[in-house]
Amino acid sequence: MCDRMIRPAVPVTPSEPAADSPSRCPICGGPNACTMACGAAARACWCMAVADIPVELRAEANRRGGDERCVCEACVDHFRRTGRLRRHVA
Repeated sequence: MCDRMIRPAVPVTPSEPAADSPSRCPICGGPNACTMACGAAARACWCMAVADIPVELRAEANRRGGDERCVCEACVDHFRRTGRLRRHVA
């Protein structure tokens, strides 16, 4: 497991991944737990077990430059519950 995936969301410092890093969610800026960002196979990523990430959420992530960055599980859960985007956490 990549150490970037288990750190709590904290403000970005020089020792943390940049906001546009593949290990950061394009919606909230927090860690996205993407195993592919750490060099692992796509099938190992949490998102591969999710049946359907809402189309609207994927579209917003892509609009924000997330076409190569995964949305985090917290943003997916929040959007499903509320129909709204999660606020920026980082």
